[in-house]
Amino acid sequence: MSIVSKKGDDGWTTLIDGSSVEKSDLQPSGYGTVDELFSFSGVLKSLCKENNIIIQDKGSAVDVLDKIQQRLIVLMAELATPKKMVSTLLKDRIKEEDIIFIEELIYDLENKTGKIDGFVIP
Repeated sequence: MSIVSKKGDDGWTTLIDGSSVEKSDLQPSGYGTVDELFSFSGVLKSLCKENNIIIQDKGSAVDVLDKIQQRLIVLMAELATPKKMVSTLLKDRIKEEDIIFIEELIYDLENKTGKIDGFVIP
């Protein structure tokens, strides 16, 4: 199956249940933003692999980023599913333990690097 449909979209996209929404709708905007984070984390994972980066008490940064990317895929699926269909269409969902994992990772990294006291411009 090709990823190119040759149909055009006229500014519309299809959700998991087959319904269509405008690309400017909150759902596509949300999962599009998460997809950008997913892509950036892939670049970061590649750099961490090249440099054998280890996160204290968490192990390989590549393994941590793999876990984050797996959960981002779940989040994008949730965002691409109409709310009324989430419980019937999705077997895996974002859970409180996912949020706790990210929060603990942030606290661990802040303890190592210090808290940020302003915006960082890359």
